Amino acid sequence: MTRGAGPPLQQPRVRYNGPMPAPLVPLALRCLLAGCLALTAGCGRLVDAFLYAPERALAGAPGAVGLDYEELAFASEDGVDLHGWWVPGRRPGPAVVFFHGHAGNVSHRLDILRRLHDRVGLGVMIFDYRGYGKSRGSPSEEGLYADGRAARALVRARGWDRHGVILYGRSLGAAVALHSTLEEPTLGCVLEAAFTSVEELVRLRYPLLAGVAGPWVEGVYPNLSRVRELRSPTLFLHGDRDTVVPIGMGWRLFDACAGPKWFRTLQGAGHDDPAFVGGDVYWEAWEEFVSRLEAKELKSSAAPADR
Repeated sequence: MTRGAGPPLQQPRVRYNGPMPAPLVPLALRCLLAGCLALTAGCGRLVDAFLYAPERALAGAPGAVGLDYEELAFASEDGVDLHGWWVPGRRPGPAVVFFHGHAGNVSHRLDILRRLHDRVGLGVMIFDYRGYGKSRGSPSEEGLYADGRAARALVRARGWDRHGVILYGRSLGAAVALHSTLEEPTLGCVLEAAFTSVEELVRLRYPLLAGVAGPWVEGVYPNLSRVRELRSPTLFLHGDRDTVVPIGMGWRLFDACAGPKWFRTLQGAGHDDPAFVGGDVYWEAWEEFVSRLEAKELKSSAAPADR
């Protein structure tokens, strides 16, 4: 690359104390405004990338893992077209509404759907948030809440809730499921790898950016403040080797939860693999929780937490 000669390296330093020339004032303000807007847009994009990592292409369908299923097409209250699946259960019982995590789409949860079907046996409705898979639109906090309402409305309309509904949320999905059950109480909730708040998560994972990103994450998915109002029976599941959402966050949510509650630690499990690494401990926690809900044994003392 050819470099130009440019100005001499050593130039006399001239102090100027007079007023800034008029033509430069608008230019300086424009530069400052442009810099602020760029920083704002950059922080907004960074937060969105941190929260949402959707994939459009589906990697498969429940039939690929031997499950009968029904394709679902429905719309959110603001007119966004959504997509999901209904996997019938092996037995009568509550319907599970599955709120998945921040990455991928419904097709990346086929193994969990298979295990839920085999071990728990309940019908499962899983859906993609806006911007994920075949669902239209772009993800946002309020948008995901609206999508959760639409999913539950569909479950009611189809009569799948005649034995009650259990909301199952993982990671980001736990935040959406928690919001949903506060809006409309459920038979029970399963919150897996749940975080206290996005603000605290950003401070923990990106401490150097926390000060800059603060205004964009304050009050976003405030699970810790919301769980204090939770009255539905809730099972908390968390891997003790979760490096994305530390298990301590799960315990703080459990301690703050106002309703009947149970906690199960999955030894050796990280953020994405509790259902697999947790093995029988994971699925027995599910089975026991569902049995209690069906038997209406909802006292929090019925199953002490395993600290």
